[in-house]
Amino acid sequence: MTLTNNKFSALCKLSLCVALIVFSGCKKPVEDSREPVLETPRKSTERKLTFTTASDAQAVQPIVDKIKLAYKKIGYEIDILKVPADRSLKESLENNNIDGELLRSKLIEEQLKGLIRIPVPLLNLRCVPFAVEDNIQINSKEDLKKYSFVTIAGHVAIENFTAGIDHQTVIRGEQAIKMVVEGHVQVALMLDTIALSEIKKNNYKQVKAVGPPMIKSQLFHFINERHKSILPELTKAFEEIFGIPAE
Repeated sequence: MTLTNNKFSALCKLSLCVALIVFSGCKKPVEDSREPVLETPRKSTERKLTFTTASDAQAVQPIVDKIKLAYKKIGYEIDILKVPADRSLKESLENNNIDGELLRSKLIEEQLKGLIRIPVPLLNLRCVPFAVEDNIQINSKEDLKKYSFVTIAGHVAIENFTAGIDHQTVIRGEQAIKMVVEGHVQVALMLDTIALSEIKKNNYKQVKAVGPPMIKSQLFHFINERHKSILPELTKAFEEIFGIPAE
C-alpha cells in the first residue's frame, strides 16, 4: 500500500508525539521508585560544641589539647572561649550558647547547676601562696591574714577559702604576680600551675612559693546536662585519652 505525502507526514508527527510522551511524560516503573535514597553523611565538623575557660588556661595547654582529642574521638569538634575566670563561670551557667566549662574544681560542683562532671580527674589543683620577701612563711589561713595578698577573680574555691578576709583581686594571673613583684601586695594566693607559668614566662626568679598548698583538689571537665546522652561515650573517650579510670 502506497502512502500519500499527507498521510506519511501525519504518521511521522504521530510517531514523534508518542516518543515524546514515552520519554518525558510517563512515570518511571514502580520497581525503580523503590530504590533507596542515600543521604549525604553528616560531617563530624558539623557537630560542634563551645566551652568557656579562664584566660590563664594556656598554663595547662596539654590538658586542653587532650580534651579536644577526646571529643574528636566521638565525632565532635569544640570551640574554646577564653575569658576571665569569673565571666567564664557566668557564661557557662547562664548562656544557652555555651555547652559547659572546660575545667573547674570538684570543690564547687554543687555551685555548677545544670552542668554535669565528667568523672575523670584531669589535673591536681593546688592553691599556693607566692611572695618575694624571704621572711614570709604561710602555713594556714591565720598566717595568711597577717599579710596583704591578691587572688584571681572567678577562682571560686579560692574565693570561698578567703571569704571574710580583706584582700585584692585581679582578672589574670600575670597581674597577680606583677603586683607581688612591684610591691603592691606581699602575697599572691593562686594556682601553682598559673603562677609557675607566669614566673617562667616573665623570668621572675625572685618570686617563690612561701608555704604548702592552702587548697587541694582536682580539675574536671563539665558539660551542660542537655548533652547527657553522650556522657557514656564521652567518659570512655576521656578514660582512653588521659589513661585515667573514671571515679
